[in-house]
Amino acid sequence: MPDTAVSSLQSRSYLTVSIGQYFNFRTMGEVCSLVQNSPDLERARFMCEINPTLECDFNHCLHRTPTPATLHITDYQDTSMSAEIPGLLKLAISSLPCPFSFRNIHTLSVDLSGASYIVPEHLRQYLALPGTSLKHLHVNHNFNQGSSDRLSSTTLDVSGVENIEIGILKTTSPRFARGTDVLRWWISNLSVVNKCSAILSVTFTITSLRPEEGHPALDWKDLWMRLDDCLTFYKMASLERVAIIFEPRSAEWDMLKAQMEANFLGLKKLGREVIIDAVTSD
Repeated sequence: MPDTAVSSLQSRSYLTVSIGQYFNFRTMGEVCSLVQNSPDLERARFMCEINPTLECDFNHCLHRTPTPATLHITDYQDTSMSAEIPGLLKLAISSLPCPFSFRNIHTLSVDLSGASYIVPEHLRQYLALPGTSLKHLHVNHNFNQGSSDRLSSTTLDVSGVENIEIGILKTTSPRFARGTDVLRWWISNLSVVNKCSAILSVTFTITSLRPEEGHPALDWKDLWMRLDDCLTFYKMASLERVAIIFEPRSAEWDMLKAQMEANFLGLKKLGREVIIDAVTSD
């Protein structure tokens, strides 16, 4: 990119920065330089292709670099693009004093297709950091077949997150991993929270790519009952609200909703708000 174009970008003030898949930063200093005149920066979105090094060569003594409130990271579904995003999450677990610190974000949104081999591990390390400002975690799973196997060796500590939202695909297509594996993994994560858990709300959104192949409200009955047992554990005492959202809405939704509600009697007995709903695809 010409220096004049870079200078023009640096001179502007941004509320949102969204970096697409074909743009690459060489160092974190280039990111800091880009937003040096953006004191009100709210949101930063990075596609997986960018992979800045940990080096930050920007002079923070001359310019105060803001910290975004929301960070959205997306990895590619096409593994042929060698999509790895160690740079961004690794910055958060680094001891380097760069003010553009992702330790200070309050909302982290991660789209996982399984293209990156190390994102779950860096996400685990990030969530284990003490003293972060993170309150909202959104993880959307769109795993290719076989890539969910990597999750089995990774356990996330979500004890310090107040609101958790998880998106899961339900399909029998051989292209995608089984949604049951992803749900089972999240039940495992929620089962190991510490007794000081800050979790207030958990939301699962289940999207069926082929609704004619069966509805997860019925097909995943055993897992829903396991989820109820997990969320009624004494370490989840802070929990106030659980929502299960299905997409698309089935013609037999009233019957399916009744079936789902019967799986969460434990939560209802404890007075937790349980929302079972379905939405129509756009």
